[in-house]
Amino acid sequence: MAKNSLLAGLFPSTVGGATADPTAFLAANPTLQTRAMLNNMIQQQLTAGGPNAHASFQQNLQDAQSQITQLKDKVLKAGAGNSDDVLPLGFKPNNQKTKAFLKRLEYGTNIQTQSNQLFSCYQ
Repeated sequence: MAKNSLLAGLFPSTVGGATADPTAFLAANPTLQTRAMLNNMIQQQLTAGGPNAHASFQQNLQDAQSQITQLKDKVLKAGAGNSDDVLPLGFKPNNQKTKAFLKRLEYGTNIQTQSNQLFSCYQ
C-alpha cells in the first residue's frame, strides 16, 4: 500500500528506505505548493492590485469566513435537533421491519358458509 497506492505516489513517506526530504520532494513536483509560495503569490497579486487591494482582500476574507461559520451553524442545527423536524407530517415508520420474520407472521382463520351450485346438473 505504501509503495503502490495513488496517495503514496503523490506523497511518498520514504525514498530508498530513508525519510524523504520535503524540499526535494517539492522541487521534484512543481505543481505542489508550500504555504510560503502561496503567501508570496498572494502578496504579488495584492501589490499589483493597488493601495486598497490589501484592505479589500481582508474584507472579502472576513466575509467568506462569516459565511462559512453561518453554513456550519446551519448544518449543526439541522443535525443536532429533533429528527421529527425532517420527517413529513403524518409519517409513521414501518415497525414490521425491525421484527424477525417469524414474528411478522399473523395467524387467522376464515370460515365461509356459502353454497356452491357450480356442480348441479341442468337439464
